[in-house]
Amino acid sequence: MAWIVDVMYPGDPALGFGTTTGARPSFADLDAAIAWGQAEEEGMLGCLRQIAGTPGAALRDAVSLLDMMSLVFDFESSPTGYEQVAERLVTAAAERGDRIAEAHARRKRGEILYARRAAGAAAEEARAVRECAEARPADHASAVNLLAMLAHDRRAHDEAIALYIEAIEIWRALGHRSEEAICRGNLAMVLAEAGRGEEGVEVAELAVGVTRELGGGRPNPQILYQLAVALGAAGRPEEALAGFGGSRAEFRRLGQYTWEGLTLRRMAETYLAMGRPDRAVDHAEEALAMLREADQGWMGAKALAVLGRALTALGRRGRARACLTRALAIMEEKGLPDADDVRALLSRLDPPVYCSASEPQV
Repeated sequence: MAWIVDVMYPGDPALGFGTTTGARPSFADLDAAIAWGQAEEEGMLGCLRQIAGTPGAALRDAVSLLDMMSLVFDFESSPTGYEQVAERLVTAAAERGDRIAEAHARRKRGEILYARRAAGAAAEEARAVRECAEARPADHASAVNLLAMLAHDRRAHDEAIALYIEAIEIWRALGHRSEEAICRGNLAMVLAEAGRGEEGVEVAELAVGVTRELGGGRPNPQILYQLAVALGAAGRPEEALAGFGGSRAEFRRLGQYTWEGLTLRRMAETYLAMGRPDRAVDHAEEALAMLREADQGWMGAKALAVLGRALTALGRRGRARACLTRALAIMEEKGLPDADDVRALLSRLDPPVYCSASEPQV
């Protein structure tokens, strides 16, 4: 696993996982290594559960393995298994008085909680790690980044920008270039959503350049995605679609299907902004199917919302209302600020109408 992380996130000594050079003899390439890891994922989670319950076991190594697995695999598709392991490792570390392992495990648990939109619990874990004097600097930086993402979700843009800058400075001091670049990509997205699209593009392009340099010409797909979001906000939709296309292909290659679903939803939003609701419907429906398969309710709600908007533009108001109503219910349950936008859209639609048998409601 350490070799896979080293290849996917080069130039990151602060990960603390122990890096290697050269390919593993048993793996022909990165794709083969990831395929091996995916086949062994459940077995590795089982081993971590056993380690958490074994006195004297190497907890720090166990937490590092969980962290590596979450970086490589599409853990958002099955967060429950990861959350249970993280919980056990937090408890074991606390019982043994290992504050370093506990902070690392709590940081990872916070990120897993964030993936299923348990915002309050995720924030509690992030603040605890940020305030823990014994926590590794990398865990401090990750905790600050998590707090920034939570602020971003609340649309507290100024707070998110300040926190991302704080995290970037820590990563830079650690020489952790891949994570610094990803954090810069996060910053670019906030700038874009705050109406500073061109500034966001500039920040994201710098991050893409860093990952191309580190990856031998291959950029990190997450940062390509972030650049595409900024390009769309800057009024450059054709470039945004090209960027989304590149990131989607790489997410699919890596088996990161939740990220692929997110990318499809962003493509749907871009097509809708370009006045092409028919293409937006196609991409939103594909995103919805993929995110449902990954059991990502809150992400699926955003896909439902863009699908509802596109259907409205096509005059298919019956199904649009059904999509928006379902999206609103999920967003209200998860406490997403997007609920206000969806509620406003629903208020502007005609009264409910029955859908034809050939047009499913959602």
